[in-house]
Amino acid sequence: MVAIMCDLLDIHDGMNILEIGTGSGYHAAVMAVLAGSGHIYTVERIESLALFARDNLKKAGFKNVNGYRRRWFSWASRICALMIG
Repeated sequence: MVAIMCDLLDIHDGMNILEIGTGSGYHAAVMAVLAGSGHIYTVERIESLALFARDNLKKAGFKNVNGYRRRWFSWASRICALMIG
């Protein structure tokens, strides 16, 4: 399913993507690899999941993913694609 969603978004190098629903961070990690020099902004409403994803992405060494729980509208104008999971 992750592959299908990424294919439908036609993710390529340099894209900035907003993901709604971070979960474990897996999908954000896959999109981060595909986006290359781009950036993934991911929002999770459940604090325990947001922290879990943050830790997972940090341990995996991702630098082009930022997770948020609030105040994300300031950078929303830079988004190329939206993924709701």
